[in-house]
Amino acid sequence: MRRKYGVILVVACFVLVWKSTASAATHSLSSWNDTAYVGMVNVSGVGVVAAMCWRHGSTGVESLVVLRSGGGTGGLNEDVEIAAGEGNDFVHVVRTSGVTPPSSVDCSTAVTGTWSTLIANGYTVRIDAWSGNDTVEGPGGATATELLGYSGDDWLYNYSSVGEVSGESGNDEIISSGSGSAEVLRGGDGGDCLWDGNNAASTFDCGSGSGTDYYYYTNASIQTNCDSSALCCGLC
Repeated sequence: MRRKYGVILVVACFVLVWKSTASAATHSLSSWNDTAYVGMVNVSGVGVVAAMCWRHGSTGVESLVVLRSGGGTGGLNEDVEIAAGEGNDFVHVVRTSGVTPPSSVDCSTAVTGTWSTLIANGYTVRIDAWSGNDTVEGPGGATATELLGYSGDDWLYNYSSVGEVSGESGNDEIISSGSGSAEVLRGGDGGDCLWDGNNAASTFDCGSGSGTDYYYYTNASIQTNCDSSALCCGLC
């Protein structure tokens, strides 16, 4: 398969190279306790473009990656996959204007101004949490979204009206505040808690694995494999 390489910016002398696959351009974080912010930002020498700033948990080094392939400015022009790797990671997709990430993960030497809502242009944003106890906050609006927890006890937040979230193994918190009725929420193995904010998900499956599966604020007619209710999934 032919590889195509995106724009690579180096912060604190760390080089990150990514390659695009037929299905999505994959961007892998390091292997331990990373933090990443994804959105639109003014990148020095490029302009306002979809980008990701992430901090290596093991070294503290920041890296900036332009997510738009082929150069130029603007939002996404292909599907994007972010693979968090091992450890307890935090991935946040910006959903509003004027966001300033913490100084430890702002890539301030490579960008100017604040971050704003990721412009997906109809492409899919997929975030794989992999192992560890991860927190993932997906994009908003009507962005096609896939959030996967895999192993570990994860917190997965869907803000998209067409988001698909799967906790996989572990005891996961899956929360959707997207409008509409196209969200797909699946707990997977382990004792999970699922919460659909507008009570209208197209799929609400707590999973059939071991452990007690909880739900909050959902129509009984759409839920499957759920054992008991829990107020706000223990978050309020």
